[in-house]
Amino acid sequence: MIDAAILMIKNPGITIEEISTIILGPDFPTGGIVYGKSGIFDAFKTGKGKIKISSDYKIFEKNGQNVIEITSIPFGISKSSLIEEIDDIRFDAKIYGIKNVIDQSDQNGVSILIELEQDGNPDLIINYLLQKTHLQIHYSYNSVAICDNSPKLLSIKEMIFYYLEHLRKIKLAEFNFELYKNKKRLEIITGFLKVADITDEVIKVIRASDNSKVGVVSDLINFFNFSQTQAEAIASMRLYRLSKIEQQIYLEESKNLEKNITKFKKLIENKDEFDKNLINMLTDFKKHHGKPRKTRIIDSDIKIKINKDELVKDEFFYFWITKSGLYKKLDIKNSLPDEIEKTQLPNGDFFIFQGIINQKQKAVFLTNKGEIAILAVHQIPELNLKNSPNNLKITLGIPNNQQILSVFFADSFESSQFLIFISKFSFAKRMNLDQLMKIKQKKLQNIFRFKEGDELISVFLEEKLKNIVLITTQNRALKMSISEIPIYTRNSTGIKIFRHRKNEFISASQTIESSESLAVIDFNSQFEKINTENLFFGNKILTPKNFKTKLDFSLSPKSIIIYNENLQIFEFGEGLKIFSLNDFRKLKTNPKKDYKFFLPNIQSGKNHIKNNNFLLKSNSNDQNSISKNDSTLEEKLRKVSEIDIDLILKKIEKDDK
Repeated sequence: MIDAAILMIKNPGITIEEISTIILGPDFPTGGIVYGKSGIFDAFKTGKGKIKISSDYKIFEKNGQNVIEITSIPFGISKSSLIEEIDDIRFDAKIYGIKNVIDQSDQNGVSILIELEQDGNPDLIINYLLQKTHLQIHYSYNSVAICDNSPKLLSIKEMIFYYLEHLRKIKLAEFNFELYKNKKRLEIITGFLKVADITDEVIKVIRASDNSKVGVVSDLINFFNFSQTQAEAIASMRLYRLSKIEQQIYLEESKNLEKNITKFKKLIENKDEFDKNLINMLTDFKKHHGKPRKTRIIDSDIKIKINKDELVKDEFFYFWITKSGLYKKLDIKNSLPDEIEKTQLPNGDFFIFQGIINQKQKAVFLTNKGEIAILAVHQIPELNLKNSPNNLKITLGIPNNQQILSVFFADSFESSQFLIFISKFSFAKRMNLDQLMKIKQKKLQNIFRFKEGDELISVFLEEKLKNIVLITTQNRALKMSISEIPIYTRNSTGIKIFRHRKNEFISASQTIESSESLAVIDFNSQFEKINTENLFFGNKILTPKNFKTKLDFSLSPKSIIIYNENLQIFEFGEGLKIFSLNDFRKLKTNPKKDYKFFLPNIQSGKNHIKNNNFLLKSNSNDQNSISKNDSTLEEKLRKVSEIDIDLILKKIEKDDK
């Protein structure tokens, strides 16, 4: 600032661009880094602008682990509040990798240590903290000052100009005062020197004077023609001041006073001399009071892009959710399969998903009314075994009149995958999964337009073209290729996939390979294996055909899945029961209870996405029952359905240690 002021004194026509080469930007007492000169230049030019101030930090290794040390913080930010912000992120596990936060600040400066986990990524973590805490802030310029008795928004050049005008005014007043003071003193010294030459006469007059000091002053003025100031000073003077030594001192002082008077007159009357004095004064001030710059200015702006998935720990959780939105997300080490049978659900509610999910995945929730919501798995709160289930419908904003129809978990929304939508009124469409990238997380959006009274029956996530079986409420069926269903974007209705009779609707659908059979439990709780090879194969122009079945499809079946000998069945009612397929065939089922198929040994994990992805222990009567001679480790592994064995084995061995 001083250098720019000096330059403006020398060159009043200096431009803002020239000033910006001298004044780089703000220098805060707390240091930090200012990114981007564009905001600074805007503020210099208009008086308004915004700059980004970031904390200074360094990353190093200490005792074998990475550490981030914050060595400066933005001006105006409370250090204790900042530490609390960072520690809250650690405590709430908003990101993975922060082990501890320690304040080591002292009189030498700020030192906040952020200790990281062994596999914590320091670059990702500091970028997240810069974006989510006050480690980085925006500071706004608003250069308003009172000029000519009114507020005014000032450019940097105007600020320096008014500063110099103020400084000139102050210095001019100072020089005038010094001139006046020196003149008065010279007047008194001249009187003293005159007294020295006529000492006897002065003493005689003083002795003859009446009326104390007032009379003396009056007589001195009348007899010797002293001025009022001189007479008063002489009347107060002590006699030793008339000695020869004192006279010599007065002579020296009078010479100095005359020089000062000449100097101050020159400064007042000569602008060049005045400006030269200002420059010297500013230079001297900088020499004695200038300090090294604390805030660094970086030309380019900092752009922080955070992939939050990279900040999430790669770990697995056990998760189930029902059609009403009740769910539990449990640590895989604590979620023993036996606990599932203890689950209590409200009447009429049942699982639509149960299995292993990964923290880095995205959960896709679809309702029967064509609404979709996406939520990162790590944003789903973890519960413990003793907690009651939470309700995700509240979190996702799903209305009470809608049910969650399907839940999918995906690592990414790749264009090679696609969703298949089937509605009650036989409308269908395919949609590439990459369309979901345009949907904001946690925000419920419509993804399928319905005619009045229509709703979704099924949604499937597939990676390759298969066939699909469609069964109607009049016990007719049609098998067709998925390729017959066109690809549409979001918010479209799709096309009519076959001609049907009056009051005939789709009650069930399932994607299959060409020769797979179906396992079905109808609304009367009756089971049947349906051979799809015998179903009529056609295209979307044809109508469905009757097929031989003992089941009643006038209402949607309770469960439909690709047939497998290892299927097991949930019975939802008063408590939760599990049956093998063989046992279920012999069971006298209850039409009032809900039944759902699941496969106990389906692999699940980051790279597997299934419509029915369940994890349970095997039934003791099933052919996959566990041998009593198996090792303890293998028992633990098989209880979690042999899912991600290598990962779980490492977890168990670590726990045993």
